[in-house]
Amino acid sequence: MKKEKLFVFYCQCGHKDCRKKVIDFFALPPKVQEKYLKLGAVPDFIKKKKAEKKHVLSGYRR
Repeated sequence: MKKEKLFVFYCQCGHKDCRKKVIDFFALPPKVQEKYLKLGAVPDFIKKKKAEKKHVLSGYRR
């Protein structure tokens, strides 16, 4: 299986709430992911990928 490189972008927007570093959605802590999902800030293609990952992982639980 091919390992993906972690995407990192350093933000310089200057907003007081900025995390300063933009990283891959799936590298974010679960609470941060949920926050962005509730805000509607997650593109559909990422929501679809998250649902697919959850489906695959649920197949391993017994």
